[in-house]
Amino acid sequence: MEPTDLNPPLDEDAPLAAWLRASSPALPDDGFSGRVLTALPPPAHTWYNRFAPLAIGAAGAGAGLVVALLNGASLSGLAAVARAEAAIGADLVSDPWFALALALTGLSLLVTLLLVQPARGLARLR
Repeated sequence: MEPTDLNPPLDEDAPLAAWLRASSPALPDDGFSGRVLTALPPPAHTWYNRFAPLAIGAAGAGAGLVVALLNGASLSGLAAVARAEAAIGADLVSDPWFALALALTGLSLLVTLLLVQPARGLARLR
């Protein structure tokens, strides 16, 4: 516990603190902010804009795989589900943790699709 007299309040700071806490009315901008935002150039395409959505999608897919593996799924069981071998993978699909991992993976792939190429990504969904 810190001592109470470590930083004693100064008397000359009280008016400044009161002034800073006082609410002031918002300044009218008459559409200035909107004009500035429309005059700005479009964002440049950098390596981050191109690869960040892919990295996010890969991280989401990896997280889904880790959740599935930590909750008892095996790689052979996941491969069986991927090959649509319902006889082997039926017990995995009924597991709620596996369903959560599958949903997280699908959601991460959908977000990646929409962020990498938004116009074409939406066209693919139709």
